[in-house]
Amino acid sequence: MARINKIAVNQVEGRITSDAREPNTYAYNDDGILIRHDNDRVAKRVVGPGVLYGANNDSGDQTGLNTIKLIPNEDINTDQYLVVDPTSPNHIHLRAGGAIDASNSNLILGGENTHVYISDADDQVTLKGSGGQFLNDPTDPDNQIATIGDITGGIGAKHFFSGYSTADQTGSADSIQAFTLTNLDTVRGISLVSNSRITFSRTGTYNIAFSAQFHQTNGSGVVNIWLNKNGTPVANTNTKLAITANNPFSVAAWNFFVDAAPNDYYEIIWSSDSQHTVVEYEAATGSGATLHPAVPSIIITANQVS
Repeated sequence: MARINKIAVNQVEGRITSDAREPNTYAYNDDGILIRHDNDRVAKRVVGPGVLYGANNDSGDQTGLNTIKLIPNEDINTDQYLVVDPTSPNHIHLRAGGAIDASNSNLILGGENTHVYISDADDQVTLKGSGGQFLNDPTDPDNQIATIGDITGGIGAKHFFSGYSTADQTGSADSIQAFTLTNLDTVRGISLVSNSRITFSRTGTYNIAFSAQFHQTNGSGVVNIWLNKNGTPVANTNTKLAITANNPFSVAAWNFFVDAAPNDYYEIIWSSDSQHTVVEYEAATGSGATLHPAVPSIIITANQVS
């Protein structure tokens, strides 16, 4: 790399004409521009008006391009300097000193309170706003910059959940129990705990929806369905559903908009005044053109809306 502030005295030859000089020597031409002679004794500009030229074929990807090293103090023996590093294909880096992607110094673009902070050692990019407020904090999953990859499947992507049950669910008269799931369909960021707890990992507003297939096997029954948050009933979420022997199959299906913080969980609770009420699973029937898919006893979905 060319170090503009530290050229050996025996390499400087003063003002030059068009005559070729010794390789790896520096001099000023008639326009006051610093010239370096390469191994073929061809004069090339190193410093010009608003221009710096690098040397030594030491680009970070070893493609033979020259770099410029900007060293604030010639006594610095760490990676605490800047490198302008052209690499292929056709792009250029402004980075902290040392090996590319492995600098021991952090690059800060800006002041102490408002800056972009880049660390090779920690593989982190952090933004700070006015007064030192973090606009992007790698340690906080709710305060990070989303990339295209994140949007399609990681940080910044909306969380969602879908599960169902292939088991019958019953209870004694007036008993209280949660709908449970046996299978997960598709999930991101929301988990199922203890078969019934829809558990969230990110602060947000969510839409929880369900569909339950009830079968009254004898007589009639009245079913209550409501929402629990962290084990406690949520006010004003109960709904009654009457099932009669004359119409023994009934579907309960509606949704709730809820707020959640990390580790909050919701359950959908049900209770019937009849021991003959079943949340019933029915296997698929037929085949080919006459196939009827299976009927899950319960389907629960959750998706983040904000």
